[in-house]
Amino acid sequence: MQAPGAYDAMSLPTQYPRPKALRAAASRRLCRAAYASRARARLKLGAPPDQRALGTVVSLTSYPARLSSLRIPLLSLLTQTVTPDAVILVLAEDEFGSRALPPWLTKLAEERLTVLWVQTNSRSYKKLIPVLKAYPDSTIVTADDDTIYPPNWLEQLVDASALMPRSILGHRGTTITFTAEGDLRPYAAWPPATRQAVGPTVFLTGVGGILYPPYSLAPVVTDVERALRLCPTADDIWFWANAVLAGSRRQLIADTPAEFPQARNSQRGGNLMSVNIGSQANDSQIRAVLDHFQLWPQLFEPGA
Repeated sequence: MQAPGAYDAMSLPTQYPRPKALRAAASRRLCRAAYASRARARLKLGAPPDQRALGTVVSLTSYPARLSSLRIPLLSLLTQTVTPDAVILVLAEDEFGSRALPPWLTKLAEERLTVLWVQTNSRSYKKLIPVLKAYPDSTIVTADDDTIYPPNWLEQLVDASALMPRSILGHRGTTITFTAEGDLRPYAAWPPATRQAVGPTVFLTGVGGILYPPYSLAPVVTDVERALRLCPTADDIWFWANAVLAGSRRQLIADTPAEFPQARNSQRGGNLMSVNIGSQANDSQIRAVLDHFQLWPQLFEPGA
């Protein structure tokens, strides 16, 4: 006989989550709450000065519908173990009207956050292109507004860059692969990259954060109109193509791609990943840049 208040997991109606799912959800909530508490404490005390990140800025973009879930990802960037010259949030005036921001974001902008306003919305391209123009001599590390980064995320990139100062570096990436007939495999079938791979077939993905040394991308990278025409929803592909054009080395900094948690409720309404991978938009967009810039031969070069 069951004790009062007890239940049999197998007898739960299907519309209710099982105990294992309940525990997992509770664990995620506790982790987010604990991280937010530690991040606020570090932000209040101020991150310790660290010379390793001098000349480095961290950049991301967002939009009105994402602001409700942006706080913890921003705190994770503002409380890194190494302190960049700036953490820059790029926002479009045509999305925010009179530049009205929620009070919590205004307070961060008064303390540690740099808000860079641009006139027009170039969607996900805002996280890098306006910052390339404003900080041409800086190392720029891009981040996503829906991802919670661990405290040593930036430190690992900066330390790796000290060993490979001319390389574009990332925490996550895949390897462009081909069929036996020499045709491009679908993006969803590309295997994870390894730290040993360094050729043009290394494709770093922005969700893990990517470090760009100064002048590591071709000058055409700032051509927003062309970028939106060729890759309307795939900025990673546009930036990869410009790295290949510039002859820049790209490399993963760990043996396996890193996995970082997403902020709660950040995916309401969908995201670019569902469009680019689920709808196979990445496949047509990478072919578009390969054709436009005539990059196909470089993918087949020895060592690629």
